[in-house]
Parts: sequence; C-alpha cells; structure tokens
Amino acid sequence: KDKLGSAPATVTVRANSTQEANLVLAMASAAAAKEAQAKNAAIQKTFDEGVQLSNAGNHDAAIAKFQEAIGIIPTCYNCYNNIAFSYTAKKDMANAEAAYKKSIEVKADDAAAYVGLAGIYFNTGKAADAKPLVEKAVSIDPSNADAHYIYGMTLVSEDPAKAKSHFEEFVKLEI
Repeated sequence: KDKLGSAPATVTVRANSTQEANLVLAMASAAAAKEAQAKNAAIQKTFDEGVQLSNAGNHDAAIAKFQEAIGIIPTCYNCYNNIAFSYTAKKDMANAEAAYKKSIEVKADDAAAYVGLAGIYFNTGKAADAKPLVEKAVSIDPSNADAHYIYGMTLVSEDPAKAKSHFEEFVKLEI
C-alpha cells in the first residue's frame, strides 16, 4: 500500500526444515501516519455530516457532502448509496439509478446497491429489470430483508409459492 515503508530482507529456506520470518508492516514515517489519520477523520466527518443532512431531509446539502467525501476517497460506495437515497427522496430517479450503478461499479458485491436499484425499477414499473438485481442481492446477503420483500413482489404473478417463501423470509428477518 502507498506510504508503507519497505526494507529488503533475505530469508533462506532449506528443504525439510522450518524457518521463521517475521514481517512488520509499518507506515513509512510518523508524518505519513498522521496524514492517513487526518484523511480518515476527514472522510468520517464529511460522511457523518452527509448522513445528518439526509436524516434532516436536506437532500441537496447531503448529496454535496457525500460528493465531497467521494473527492477524498473515490471508492466510497456507501457515499454513492447515500447519494442515491437522497435522489430517490427527491424523486430524481435517473440520478438515483446512476448513483446505485456507480456503487455497484465500485463494489460489485454491495447488496444494498442492488436492492436500492431494484426498488427504483420495481416502483417505476420495471419489475422484470428488478428481479435479477434482487436475486443477486439475496445471493450476496441472504439476511437482507428488503431484498426478500422486493424479490417476493417480482414473483407474485409468476410463482406465488416462491413469492410466499420470500415474504416469509422478509417477515422472519424483520422481527
């Protein structure tokens, strides 16, 4: 990882014998460690501010905060999920869809993004597009209650028995 110090070490290994080598990963310097801590604190503060703004219903400011956090750490998939949530609350489904897709691009096994995107599709009359997304979400995280609920909804007309099992799982997980 960047900013880690390195020092070459030679280890001799012989057949039929055991050798021990202790490797220590450490920051290159105290200044680099301080810089990393400051970066982590900045992202956490910015992210928390975005959550507070979102919870208060100030979605435009929340989106700006999450985008600021992405500027610090571009792989913040939770930032993209929260941006999508705020866009959904604003009824801006096109931008919500794009944010969930970006989250999936950043973290392909992010069940929450698949569920969020499936919810958008299901609620805009695209149940067929939602179904593979919730199937993926359930395979990634079988304990995601919302995935089971939306999956059940996509199955109601084609396979009521399977839909029922997903609704039952939803109820079990929600209790």
